[in-house]
Parts: sequence; C-alpha cells; structure tokens
Amino acid sequence: MKVGLNFNQKGSVLPAVLIMSAIGSALVVGSLTTAGSHYSLSVTRANSEAALLVAEAGLNDELALISTKTATGTASTWVTAPTKLSGQPYAGRKGSVAGTNGDFWVYASTTPYGTTPWTGTGPVYLNSTAVVGGAIRKASMEVKIAAGTPTGTSGSDFNALVFNSATTEGGHSEGPVAVCGTWQGPYEINQHTIPGKVNTIGNIGLWMCGNLTKNGNVKKVFNGYDAYVSGSIAGSLQMLGNGKLYKTMDESWVGTQQSLWTSRSETLETTPDLRINVSDPNNINVDVKANTLNGNLRVFWVNATDVKALKTINFNNMTKDDTVVVNVVGPTVDWGWTVNAPFKNRLCWNFVCTDTITVKNRAFTGMMLAVHARVNQYNNIQGNMIVNNWRNYGAPELHFTGFKFEGSLAGGSSTPGSNASGTVGFTGSYNAS
Repeated sequence: MKVGLNFNQKGSVLPAVLIMSAIGSALVVGSLTTAGSHYSLSVTRANSEAALLVAEAGLNDELALISTKTATGTASTWVTAPTKLSGQPYAGRKGSVAGTNGDFWVYASTTPYGTTPWTGTGPVYLNSTAVVGGAIRKASMEVKIAAGTPTGTSGSDFNALVFNSATTEGGHSEGPVAVCGTWQGPYEINQHTIPGKVNTIGNIGLWMCGNLTKNGNVKKVFNGYDAYVSGSIAGSLQMLGNGKLYKTMDESWVGTQQSLWTSRSETLETTPDLRINVSDPNNINVDVKANTLNGNLRVFWVNATDVKALKTINFNNMTKDDTVVVNVVGPTVDWGWTVNAPFKNRLCWNFVCTDTITVKNRAFTGMMLAVHARVNQYNNIQGNMIVNNWRNYGAPELHFTGFKFEGSLAGGSSTPGSNASGTVGFTGSYNAS
C-alpha cells in the first residue's frame, strides 16, 4: 500500500505518520489473529495426516501378521476377522505405532470397509481405521493372498488319515497311513507309493498315535518305510525292507490335522456353489467350466440322497488347473456312483454333515473329506481318505498312485493339502477417507 506525503505542506507530516501508525497497528492485530487461526488449523491438519499414516501403518501391520501365519492352517485363518470386540469403537484388531498418540483397528473382508469375513477365496481387502488427536481416518487396500509352495507336512500326503479308531479285516494301502486311536485287525501298508512326511520327519509308512492290536493276522509296513507308534503293540508289526520302528513321535500332529481339515471343510461348505442337476440319474453331466463363481475352484453341491446306486457322474470340460469340489449334504451316504473325470487327483468330495459313509456298490474316486464320518469300506477307495473312523470289511484296497490329491482348495495352483508357505502382497486397489 502506498501513502503519499506532501512535504511542502506544513502540518501534513504528523497526520500521515498517525495514519501509517494506525495501519501498522491494524496489520499487527490482523497478523496475530491470522497466526492463531493458522495454528489451530495446522494442528487439525497434522492430526488428520497423522491418522492417515497410522491407518496405513495398520494395513502394513496386518500384512506383516499374515506373513507369519502362512506356513500353517488355511488362508481364511491368516487374516483378522471383522469382529467388533466389547468396549472397542471399531471392528478389528487394535494396534498402535510407537511415538504416536493414536491407535488403529484393522481387519479383512470381502469388500472395501465391508463386514463380511473372508473365506479364503476370492478378493480380500484389508481395512484400517485410525484415531489421532480426535481426527479419524480410514484406509483400505486389496491384497493378494496365495497358498504358495507345499511343505509336505500335511495329511494329504497320507493315503488314509483317520482321526480316531480303525478296524480292518485285511486289504492294503498303496500309500502311507496315519491313525490316532486303536487299530484292530490285519493290514498291509504303503505297498507302492512314496512315504509320508510329518514336519521334518520323512520315510513314514505308518504314523500311529495309539495302540496296535492283533485281532487276527499281523500288520505289515512295506518298502523299507518306517513306523512310528506311540502306544502298545499287541502281536507283531512286520517292518519289511529294513524299515525301522520308532516309539517317540509327535502325538499332537493328527489332532492338528483334524483342526486344519475341519476348518477347510467348513470353509468349502460356505463357499458359493452350484447344485448338480440329477433330474436324470442315468445321465449326470457336470459342465465344470460353467461354474465361474470362484475362478478355477469349481464348487458344486448335491444332497446325500442324490447319490443313487450304480449310476455314473461325468465331469466335463475340466482342465489341469481346475479343482472340483462337491459338497455332499446329508447324514448318511450310500456311495454308488462311478466317477469319470479327466483329472481325478483334483477332485474333492466334501461330506458336510455326514455321520456314515458306506462304500459298497461302486469304488469311490477322489479325495474323501469326511471329518465327522465313520466310513464302512467294502469296495476300493481311490484317493485320499480323511475321516473320523474307518472300518473295512473283507479286503478292499486304498489306491494312491494317480489319485493322490493335487488340487488347490484355495483356488490357485498349489496343493492346499499341505501346510503351504504362502505369499501376500498388494494387488492394486487403494482407498482412503
């Protein structure tokens, strides 16, 4: 601002000085007022920016936590659920960042800021809410979680994984067997395929956290594979081919597998699926590629009563990258289907709420995931058998060569039957508010 002074006029200098003084005073007052407003605004903005940074730190914290869990369990158990705990203002797991006066709450869901828990398949979003000095900010990002490379320590490496007792009248398994309970009767174990593995222990033919009783002829472990038995051995256990018998073992492993496979079964039960059309029981055809609900994880369902004796089911248009899961719903199953599928080792039958499965009229083909069921076996089972109790009649066989499950229950290309060393990373979508 310019102030004109006329030095040739007497008495004009003082008023001009007074005017300038007044203007200067106004500027000082104005500057003080502005400084006070700016200080308040800067604090608010600083808190808001800090809250956003803390929210983003919450996302990174969840990523770090997930990375520590990817060696065990199913993918859905690696993330924090969108649960609002008692006394907390927001859903998720509470955390903080050292050196800040704020907190964050972080969880995973199927949509940005959603409340639907992630089931282990499909898109997953990490969501974080942070509070710093009264400022509230949110951040969400889509991440990719993959099961990764199998470590070979899962029950899918065993031809039979039985959580409780077993009674056999003969027969043999091509692959290794794990039982936790009392096993009565004769049997020949691991005749043809590679041995099982538990954690860092390999060359396993038999993993038995319970008692072996004689009740007839002896049990035999073939091909120089080892047997681990924590309980008593009544009668004889023959180790053929210089295999060794060990009495020290991890007895908790089968229980851990029971929890793991129960969780997987429950997750598959709630995964979006399509019903198989059985209106013509003599012509059951499933178009695998028509199910696009979960990518290459093709999940279908049928009622237990749909499984009629002496019928055939065909899985058409199945590729080597597909995993086909059929949820069988019902308490009792009288198996009677012949199964035609180009990749039988990528087929899983998940018996959701089944108490008893009888395999008599036809051989069973595919992984039998029946964590609550007792299996009465009169005919061959071709694939993994993961069950609660096992009883065979006569001398039926367990086949593993060409049938060992190699599918991916997480929808990828890795074998989810293993405790995989998983991966997690940012995949593209980011939101902040």
